[in-house]
Amino acid sequence: MSPLTRAAGIHELFLQQGTRRLTTGQVWRYCQAHGLATARKTVRDDLERLTRQGLLTRRGPDNGRTYELNRESSR
Repeated sequence: MSPLTRAAGIHELFLQQGTRRLTTGQVWRYCQAHGLATARKTVRDDLERLTRQGLLTRRGPDNGRTYELNRESSR
């Protein structure tokens, strides 16, 4: 699966969730169920890439981080 396809799928998940924050594990399970990624590290890297691009905002400490959609950049 290409990084762009995974990123689009992850972004769509956040759009569907509204204002809800998601953990890496929750996003990973979604990606597994939809054939987007099998490795947790791949999903973690994609979440960090989307954060750097300004689409997501990371919250919390490294051992309990969550991500939420950055509404300003997703319009």
